[in-house]
Amino acid sequence: MLNNYLIYWKRFGNLSQFHSAAKHRNFALKNKTMKSFILLVIFYLGLVIASFAGTIKGTVIDAKDASNLTGVIVILEKQNKTTVTDANGVFEFKDIPNGSYKLTVRYISYKAQTLNVTVSDNTASVLVKLVGEGNELKGVVLKSSKITHTEMAVISEVKKNSVTVSAVGAAQISKSMDRNAADVVKRIPGVTVQDDKFIMVRGLMDRYNTTWLNDAAAPSSEVDKKAFSFDVIPSGAIDRLLVFKTPSAELPGDFAGGMVKVFTSAIPEKNGMSFGVQSSYRQNSTGTTINYNERSSTDFLGYDNGQRAIPAGTPAFLDKSNSNALAATKRFSNNWVLNQGALGLDQRINFSIARVWKMKKVKVGTIGSVSYTKTGTNYSMLRQDFDSLNYNFSYKDQISTLRNSVNIMWNTGVSFRNSRIEFKNLLSQTGRAFVNMRNNNFIPQDSFSKELVYNMGYESIRNYMSQLNVPCKS
Repeated sequence: MLNNYLIYWKRFGNLSQFHSAAKHRNFALKNKTMKSFILLVIFYLGLVIASFAGTIKGTVIDAKDASNLTGVIVILEKQNKTTVTDANGVFEFKDIPNGSYKLTVRYISYKAQTLNVTVSDNTASVLVKLVGEGNELKGVVLKSSKITHTEMAVISEVKKNSVTVSAVGAAQISKSMDRNAADVVKRIPGVTVQDDKFIMVRGLMDRYNTTWLNDAAAPSSEVDKKAFSFDVIPSGAIDRLLVFKTPSAELPGDFAGGMVKVFTSAIPEKNGMSFGVQSSYRQNSTGTTINYNERSSTDFLGYDNGQRAIPAGTPAFLDKSNSNALAATKRFSNNWVLNQGALGLDQRINFSIARVWKMKKVKVGTIGSVSYTKTGTNYSMLRQDFDSLNYNFSYKDQISTLRNSVNIMWNTGVSFRNSRIEFKNLLSQTGRAFVNMRNNNFIPQDSFSKELVYNMGYESIRNYMSQLNVPCKS
């Protein structure tokens, strides 16, 4: 050994470096062996521990009806693990070391429950029965006011009806420039408006049609015929308008053309105000010379102030045999002279206001409108009469008419606790003055064959309609 060392020393010189490298190599081999041993021990311990782990699996049901509860929160206290039950009410914890644990089960409207579970190599099965809190909620009743003026609400109402009906709501009316109900209704197919106020449905005159206002028969605005003037209702006050064109058991049977239902609002959605002035030219009337009698100071408001009233004490019937006939006729004012003037443009003025006040759960609203209309017509009419042999008479009438109308609508309502009290009013005052001048030409003509006759008259009608809607419980 020494000889070998000497030989190496002689050949290579000093070997101290060789000794140092060898020592380092031996230390690295020892460290590597130690690491491998430690890893082997850890792996072995892991296998040992794994061999002592189990599973906790359980089902959560209702203690009353044994139905599976979904979404129940299950907490494993010692391991700080949480899970929820599936659609079948099942939960599961895997790889849980052997030992005793506490499970806490919680669910809305049920009493929380804590139970002990022991894990020993196998799967621990748990059946949890949760008991309700005991506070049973009463039935919930939702109350709300029905919305009827939107486009979807109107379409739904049309679909519910088994008859042919056309409708338009406030939401659609607000997109147009319509000033009153007459402008609104003429947009509906099959409806024609005459004189800007009266309607024809499917070609039938107004006498064959029926109008209801807020589920009540609307009064006639004319003295001598059944007709409702649609220009008295401003468009801003309309909630919805429906036109029924076929009969039904739910509808009155007094129409052949159509039935129009107009519903007005009492509580507006928001504050608003509108004012409008309109002038229109009437062909063959505006600018022509008309005949008129002496007017009273209130004719422009649609009524006479008493100037045309029959004097007191006048008999109901006058003839030559009545000795007081002459004295009775002298009581009348001598104002039968015809006046003439140029007929101006038709005038329409309207003003409407809407106000709403909200106070916590109470809502108070009002809608008011005033409209004024002044129109005139002037036209001629030729009438000729024949008998079986000859042409006898030829009448030429010149008819002049002046019409004034004042309409006032005032609706107010109070809404509280999903109930609504409404008070609706409509006042219409209309006056019409007319003069008919007739030229009679008798056939054959002679010195007495021509005759000039005229008659004059004044009509005034006042309509007032009031409705009070109060919710009642049976």
